[in-house]
Amino acid sequence: MKHISVAIDFSKSADRALAYAEEIAIVFSAKITLIHVHPRDNGDDSAEDDNNLRLYSEASAKLAALGASVSQRGIPTLVSAYRGEVVPTLKKIINEGDCDLVVMGCQGENFAPNNPWGSTTTSLMDDTRTPILAVPDYAPVKYPRRFLLATDKQCPADLRQLAPLLKLLATDRTQLMLFHFQQATEEATPHRAYARLLNSVKHQFYYQADNHQPISDAVVSFADLTAADMLVVTHRDNHWLSANAKHSVANRVTMATTIPVLILQDSF
Repeated sequence: MKHISVAIDFSKSADRALAYAEEIAIVFSAKITLIHVHPRDNGDDSAEDDNNLRLYSEASAKLAALGASVSQRGIPTLVSAYRGEVVPTLKKIINEGDCDLVVMGCQGENFAPNNPWGSTTTSLMDDTRTPILAVPDYAPVKYPRRFLLATDKQCPADLRQLAPLLKLLATDRTQLMLFHFQQATEEATPHRAYARLLNSVKHQFYYQADNHQPISDAVVSFADLTAADMLVVTHRDNHWLSANAKHSVANRVTMATTIPVLILQDSF
């Protein structure tokens, strides 16, 4: 992991996301790019546009100062400020860039649906192949050691999809747990398939029989029960784990947990 991008909107959650990204960057000797997208005004009023440009200039200066602060920790840091629609602009930057991981703040259990940046993490799940790390407001700032991978019946064909997780695991004192919520329609759990896939990776597999609670609730509850440091979910098209980004398990987990969520892409 050599390049980490961090989305910055100067909120408390973005501050926490950056602090978390710094811990990962230090471990991997990675560089960090701070990205800020300043929304454009849609009106034709020149006075409003002048004010928007002034605010953009102030935000750019603030971003530069933040980058300088990160650099003082010995982390190579770049800053990039843009004007435009937040989600489309971020998608374009990420898809055309070379970062290994995008780190963003999220509101976690304090989710407020009317916050325009609050849905950005979810919106970025679609149309990007880059893994996203969503960091809640009150997540402890430390390198994760206990990882919980929420599985579904579709085990990856190879380790490439799990590569971002495996990179984070490849440090001292880490532990991998797998959790599967076995729905009533499933005849068996995928533990054998994952055992073959992860034959060189030490792990423990747990499952819970369907008790009619939401899958996201079961995942978050098990993470709390096992004192996990990071949840890992896969965003897929047309699947229960993340069939629709707005209503997916991945989305609901980020709105309910107090620990970071690593969102993998099945197209990675």
